[in-house]
Amino acid sequence: WFCDTIQPPLETMMTLWTIWANYDPEAKVWYTCDSEVPGLVAEGETLAELERKIGERFMDMLEGNAHMILDKSRLQGPHEVRLVAFSETRSQIAA
Repeated sequence: WFCDTIQPPLETMMTLWTIWANYDPEAKVWYTCDSEVPGLVAEGETLAELERKIGERFMDMLEGNAHMILDKSRLQGPHEVRLVAFSETRSQIAA
């Protein structure tokens, strides 16, 4: 019963959308490489800029591509976006 008491009420539950990003070291930008929101494409020089652009485009893409989302209950707000970013570097270390 304890876990039930710490869960937020259903009316405040957010729909979580995941967006994956990669870093292109040649172009020096972060870009969306996959998204649960169809058509959501963005890039930015920093993760903060990418996140801002995603926020600006999110509702337009969600509404414009709602027909591509199978679970229509996910279209109800409020919404939360999880940005998962991946970057890899290699360094040579002298022996």
